[in-house]
Order: sequence, then structure tokens, then C-alpha cells
Amino acid sequence: MDSITKKPNEPPSRTQTILIIDDEINNLGVLSTYLEEVGYQVLVARDGESGLEKARYARPDLVLLDVILPGIDGFETCRRLKANKTTEDIPVIFITILEDTADKVKGFAAGSVDYIPKPFQEEEVLARVTTHLRLRSLARDLEEAKTSLERQVEARTNALQISEARYREQARQMQDIIDTVPEGVLLLSAEAEVQMTNPTAEKYLALLAPDWRYGRLTHLGAHPLNDLLTSPPKGLWHDVSSSGQRFEVIARPVENGPSNQGWVLVLRDITQERIIQRRVQEQERLAAVGQLAAGIAHDFNNILAVIALYAQITLRTATLAPRVRERMQTIEQQANRASDLIEQILDFSRQSIMDRQPLDLLSFLNNLIKLLKRTLPENIHLELIHTEDAYMIFADSSRLQQVFMNLAFNARDAMPEGGDLTITLDILPVRAPSDAPLPGMGRGKWIQIVVTDSGMGIPSELLARIFEPFFTTKEVGQGTGLGLAQVYGIVQQHQGLIDVQSKAGQGTTFLLYFPAYGAEWQEVPEIKPYALPKGEGQTILLVEDEMATRQALAESLTILNYKVIEAGNGREALSLLQQHSSQIDLILSDAIMPEMGGTALLHSVRELELDIPFVIITGHVIEKDMEALRTQGLHGWLVKPPDLSDLASLLAQLLAR
Repeated sequence: MDSITKKPNEPPSRTQTILIIDDEINNLGVLSTYLEEVGYQVLVARDGESGLEKARYARPDLVLLDVILPGIDGFETCRRLKANKTTEDIPVIFITILEDTADKVKGFAAGSVDYIPKPFQEEEVLARVTTHLRLRSLARDLEEAKTSLERQVEARTNALQISEARYREQARQMQDIIDTVPEGVLLLSAEAEVQMTNPTAEKYLALLAPDWRYGRLTHLGAHPLNDLLTSPPKGLWHDVSSSGQRFEVIARPVENGPSNQGWVLVLRDITQERIIQRRVQEQERLAAVGQLAAGIAHDFNNILAVIALYAQITLRTATLAPRVRERMQTIEQQANRASDLIEQILDFSRQSIMDRQPLDLLSFLNNLIKLLKRTLPENIHLELIHTEDAYMIFADSSRLQQVFMNLAFNARDAMPEGGDLTITLDILPVRAPSDAPLPGMGRGKWIQIVVTDSGMGIPSELLARIFEPFFTTKEVGQGTGLGLAQVYGIVQQHQGLIDVQSKAGQGTTFLLYFPAYGAEWQEVPEIKPYALPKGEGQTILLVEDEMATRQALAESLTILNYKVIEAGNGREALSLLQQHSSQIDLILSDAIMPEMGGTALLHSVRELELDIPFVIITGHVIEKDMEALRTQGLHGWLVKPPDLSDLASLLAQLLAR
């Protein structure tokens, strides 16, 4: 269902009627409720035929028309409205999809005056409806004023002063109305002299035609005015750019007789709209790539788990020949390297497991700066700029360290001769969507981190791709193309946002935003055992659907002095629990399995009121947060491929209770 965020609005100066033609009952309900609340009278129809009939007898002031309707579609409905003398002057605004240019072109050709994109946004609905109702009301007022003036001139000459006074008042009212229009409106004479503007148009003209006050308007941006007074090659609006801002321009002739009396130009600033479109397209593309990468990473982790576990098991053989031991160490090292790459892919796809805790970002960055100063070359000047505010966020400190290390190493590579690397920490309050530097930032307090280098910069044509996995500007063999993809995924997984600004030869700036966290927190240090503890013959129910992975895990558990009962999925495990529940000391289960996965198995075990320690092992994020699963009885988790030492330590810790 499309939604509109509601807020109080002043009703129109007179009750105006709006006819909504839409077959979707949810859309009708949302739009009707909102428009009635702000003071309009609303009629509704659910198909084109009934909409035409209501328009003929009710004569609404404006029609909101959906494109897709049962029977005749929105385009045909619009054409019939314009072909009927009774309804031809009623403005029609299509309800359509923002990116669907073809629908917009077809709609304007059918006679519509504008469009409202889905999903609905309050400001846009109100602005567009109000604009076209006021313009129509203005046209009526001007026609009535003209008729009244002609009558008075014919009737008596001595009423001329009164008529002129009324005309001036109406002109003032017209200017007042135009001044309230959220788009730039200007009136040109037939010789292209500017006769009237609203404040928005003056602001836009300062960018598009700075010299317009000194004579005729000759151009807007790089476009000659004569080109803009004709139909554009595509669509109804001309696209004009200047000083980094983009505008849409439409011209309509003022026809008050057989000859053209001038032109009305409407200017729309679409800079932010295009930025949002580009960001949405980038996010959709990255999300699709992330889903594919996560699926591949999950399967690859199962393969790596087998290789890593068998390598670790083999290395613990006392009689292993030196040459064989060297080869097995190489295998283990390469498996670990592959595991790191998989972790980067999972970070990008937002599928990695996070251990988030309240984090003092200032203290964290101070410690990180000390580490970076020992790591980066001496010809790079590193500086942290901040105030004495509290910078608390909810984050996984190890993942966040990976973010800043990646950004710092990228900056190092961009400054081979040395330079400046600055990290700036600041508080950013967002009280309204207009305050947000990036779309998608909710209201509240945000922590802004700006990472700036003085390096070689990034060409503008490459900026849109730098967060894609395996895309790199470095030479072959000098990078995997996963560093910035990993940064992007980790920031997203922290409910944060990231942006980049750069020009070739002028350095690069990354802007990171994280929601502020206000609670105090005392860190409890984690104590990790150094030895490889073994079991005391306890029985572990091992649940894993991949045969090779299950065999490697079973052999690892046997070496650690545990008895193993194996199951291929959650349903098999439940059956074994019913038979051997008194013998099973711990359940070690994969997260993602056919028929029944680890999360569902955990819930079933707790429903059976079995107080057995439960550990999940996964290479893929599960649907619920691990901390939430702890409250439901989860005792711990391990990431695939598991380290034998970590596995041994966790099992010993849980079984010692």
C-alpha cells in the first residue's frame, strides 16, 4: 500500500473538488483521507468508464488518474476527458512510477499536465495538486477579470479607474499566487523580455542566466532560449544543467488571439531527485550482487570448513614428516586466506555475524590512530579532529576497525609520495528530512566521521562503482577489489550510511554516518584459553546437511575426545533426541539446512523442555540476531570454517558448567 506521511496543512481558500480514479482501494483510501484532511472535497471512481461519468456530471477541479485500470486504461480515459467539451479543461495528473519515462511521455501526449510518482510523498502530492489547482484558478480569475473589464469599459467611461484598481489588485493576487508556487514561474513577452517572475524563478535564473536583468532572456544554461521554446526530443520537459545543478524546463505559449503574446516558463530543480534516483539504483544493484555473493560464500564456506579442519587435524599428528607438515601448513594458510576473502564478501552482502556492543568511538579512534601511525609510512601525516562530545555508537569494534584500516590503506595507496590523512569526528542532529545529508537518514542524533586524504582522487566516471565487489582502480595483482565493498557492507550492517566525494587530482573524502547510542557501558574483557582443551567422553549431537563437512566435524570432535551422534538435518536430530535425550550432553548444529534449520531446531528443543547446551555453527547470517537467540536458549556460535582451537574452547567451556 502506498502511504503518505500526514501533517497539518492549511485548507484551500475555497472548497475545491478532486476526482481520484484508481482501482486500488488502498490508494483511494490514503489519497482521499489526506486530501479531505487538508480541505478538499474528494470524489472517487475505480475504473475509467465510471470516472468519465463522474467527471461529466460533477465537473471536478482536478483529476488524479492511475495509469493501470480495468477496462479502458488511464491513457484512454485521459484522451476521452480531453475530447469532451464538458471536461476538456479539467487538469489531469497521472499517478505513475517515477522511473517510467515511457508512461510519462504517453501521459503528457494524452493531455495530462503532470504526474505524481509512487510511493506517495506528502510534500510532492500537496505541491503538485496545489500548483495545478492554483494555475487553473488563476486562469479563471484572469478570464473573469478580462470579461468584467470589457463590460465596464463598454458601460461607462467613468468606471475606468475602478476597473484599473481591480485589475491591479487581481494582478497583485496573481503575483501572490505565483510566488507561492514551489517551482520557478516566469512570464516572457513575445520578444523574450522577462515581464514577471516568482522568487523561486529569480533564484534559478541567477544560476541559469546571470545576465537576464540586463536585457532579453537569450539562454538558460548552455541552451539557447529558442531551443527551449520547442518540444524536447524526449519527454515534455527540457533538461538543463548549470553549476552542478539540474533543472527541468517547460514552455507554454500565451495565446490571446491569432498571434503568440508571449511565453510562460516553468523551472523545476531536479538535482536532489536525480541524486536519489542514482542512489536507489546503486543500492538495488549492490543488493542484487550481495545476494548472489552471499549464496556463493555460504557454499564455499562448507568446502573451506572441510579443508581447514582436516589440515588442522593432520598438523596435530606427531609422526608427520617435515616436508608433509610444511605442505599442510601451506594448505592451512591458503584456506585461512580464502576464509578471509569469504568474510569480506559476507561483510559486503551484509550477511556476516556481528557482535555489536555500545562503543566509545572517540576512545576507539584514538587507539586506532596509534596503530595506524605505526603502520602507515612516515611521509603520511595522520590527524584526528574532534570536540569533547560523547561519541557513543552500537557497533562491532573488530568490524569497525576493519572499515578504518581499509580506508587508511586505500588512502596510503593513493598517496605514494606521502600526504595528509585526516579523520574528523562530529555530532550531526537530524530534525527533519531536509537536514539529512543523505536520503534514508531518520530523525535523531547521528555520529559523522569524515575521512579525507590528499591523494590522487577518483575520476568522476568511476565513483558510482567503487563499492562494487571485485571492482578496483589499482593495477592487476595489487588488490582484490573487496576492500571498499567490505566497508560498504559493514557500514550498512550497522544501520549506517556512507558517501564518497572525489575529483581526479584533488583527493578523496569518505563520509560515514552512524546512529548515536546514548547508554553507558562498561566493557567486560573476554578471556580466551590458550591450550587445546579436550572432552571427557561426553556425547555431542552433530547436525549438518553437508556430508563432507559433517565428516570433518565428526572426526575433529572425536580427536577432542567426544562421542558423536550424527544427523543430516533438524528433523533427524529431533528423532534422535527422542531416543537418546538422556545421553546427549550438547547439540552442535548448522544454521542453514533443508527441511529444518538450526534456528527452528533450537526452538523445538526448547519446546520439548530439554536443557541441553545448544551451539550454532554457520557461514551465513541467520534470520534473527544471535543476541536475540541467546534469550531463547542459544549458548554460543561459531563461524565457518571453524578454528579447531575455538571449537575446543567453546565446547569445554559449555560442558564444564
